Amino acid sequence: VGAVLMIKDVKAGKRPPPVRPSFMIHHGQFTYPSGVHRAPTGPNYSSFNIAFGPIGERMVFSTGGLFPCEVVLKSAETDKVVFEGTARAYSDPKRPDHVFLATDWMSKPKPVTSDPIRKGGMYVATCRRHAWQSGYLFLVDNPYVCVTTHNSRGRFTIGNIPAGRYTAEVWHQDLQPVRREIEFEVKKDETTQFLVEFKMPEA
Repeated sequence: VGAVLMIKDVKAGKRPPPVRPSFMIHHGQFTYPSGVHRAPTGPNYSSFNIAFGPIGERMVFSTGGLFPCEVVLKSAETDKVVFEGTARAYSDPKRPDHVFLATDWMSKPKPVTSDPIRKGGMYVATCRRHAWQSGYLFLVDNPYVCVTTHNSRGRFTIGNIPAGRYTAEVWHQDLQPVRREIEFEVKKDETTQFLVEFKMPEA
């Protein structure tokens, strides 16, 4: 399903905070990087074209393609541009005619990094050169976030939530949730389960 779940107002807990968020622009889409061009070591809880980061962190963009990407990052709430920059194309002076392959002997693309983004919320990343590309950045005040599995089951697990009552906020790129906010209770040493449902898309 690829839905985003964010647990609101968690004040404590043992889950590590997400590291600096990053997107690799490759194969016609924004993706959370892996392999040779993986993001900084540490948890991030990101998946596919969705990335999480702590409020006040910078955003990193790179490209594995042959052409530069003119990146634009906007606030989803205000449509205000918070960053513009060029993610440079793959370049290796010794092999100028080579296409990008994720192997160690090829040079890494040079990333472009935003200034710290001080306001939390959702941001939309696009490319002026490739209008079909998009990615979604969520700057959050706690690490209790996840992306559900990208299949029909859409399973998810968020561990180490302290006991208490909370609200889960639900978001999906294409589908409308039946309930955008779901209240639930976590009891000590117990597993809490709840169902996230989406409306049928209109024909």
